[in-house]
Amino acid sequence: MIKLLIVFFIGWFAAQLIKLLLERKFSLKSFLFESGGMPSSHTTAIVSSTAYLFLIEGVSTPVIILFIISSIVIRDSYGVRYATGENAKVLKKKFPKEKIVLSEGHNLREVVLGGILGITIALLVYTLW
Repeated sequence: MIKLLIVFFIGWFAAQLIKLLLERKFSLKSFLFESGGMPSSHTTAIVSSTAYLFLIEGVSTPVIILFIISSIVIRDSYGVRYATGENAKVLKKKFPKEKIVLSEGHNLREVVLGGILGITIALLVYTLW
């Protein structure tokens, strides 16, 4: 099952690398710690793991459990974190002198493309490894 963990990190790394190339922010800090942007690295990492496990085991209890966890992560990435970021923008306008950190979530397009990237990575790793 070490391959499953490797697939997870390949997914995360690929999404972060694409973000760096698209946003042209080349720093270790933005690569490791900044959130938001295209594609969703949360979605890519968890979907690649879930898809890879499904390709190996088919429908099984671990796949179903990981699917449920994936749904929670994706929902958080799209819904909760996006709403938090929108609230922070409003607060920043109301209190311009206060230091408010904008925590960006993802829009639907970023999450969907993260999922597509995750499935693609799972299929590539499954066929090549």
